[in-house]
Amino acid sequence: LLTGANWALCLLLALLTILRSGVDPWVFGPFRVDSLALFLGAAVTLVSAVVHSFSLRFMEGDARYDAFFPRLSALASTVLGLLATDNLLLFAGLWVLMGWLLADVIGHIRGWRQALAAAALARTWFLRGSAALVAGLVVLAAATGSLSISGVIAGAATANTALLALGCALLGGAAAIQSGLFPFHRWLMSSMTAPTPVSAFMHAGLVNAGGILIARFAPAFDAVPFVLLLVFLAGAASALFGAVAALVQTDVKRGLAASTTAQM
Repeated sequence: LLTGANWALCLLLALLTILRSGVDPWVFGPFRVDSLALFLGAAVTLVSAVVHSFSLRFMEGDARYDAFFPRLSALASTVLGLLATDNLLLFAGLWVLMGWLLADVIGHIRGWRQALAAAALARTWFLRGSAALVAGLVVLAAATGSLSISGVIAGAATANTALLALGCALLGGAAAIQSGLFPFHRWLMSSMTAPTPVSAFMHAGLVNAGGILIARFAPAFDAVPFVLLLVFLAGAASALFGAVAALVQTDVKRGLAASTTAQM
């Protein structure tokens, strides 16, 4: 049922992406669904649907088979919420929830000490990333006087430059941690204790939340070129580090993790 629902939602979002390209966004409550949210939502649900389909057989015989799929769907739903929400408080809450769910599935094999250690390490880094995100959103809200993402973007051009730069730098740090960039890559490298479908979902989808964060606040970053330069340098360093690290790994999954750091 959950696998079928993911495929149906993927097709729906892909169709809406085509039909509503260039059209004014839907706004209802704290949510604002624009073309970017629809496009990225279609990509997220596609990855989720493929991973769900693969997991149907791969996870057969797993002691916690029935618990696996709801958590996987909850992760996809949380990311969809991140894409659609326009409220800073809700965005922060969904970001924290995403980190908690991801750490939980990394430690899916409850009796394996290494898996539990990897989950604990990931949870520690996600909490640090969440703290940076919350601090950044608070600073941006203070700089622009708005509690919505659209309000922050609209007020970025006239906001206090120092506050805007600090807020964007904190968001950049949160994005770097979520994407496993150097030097925050250890949680991603150790997360290979997770079942292969979880690793696939991380490498093809969840680590992209860092990129999604930057994309959602892109106009604010554009207003502070110095911070944008720092983001670029962090990405360049991670691309070089990840490409070299991938060459010296002794197993396929850790090599994949290093290449993910480079791609992010």
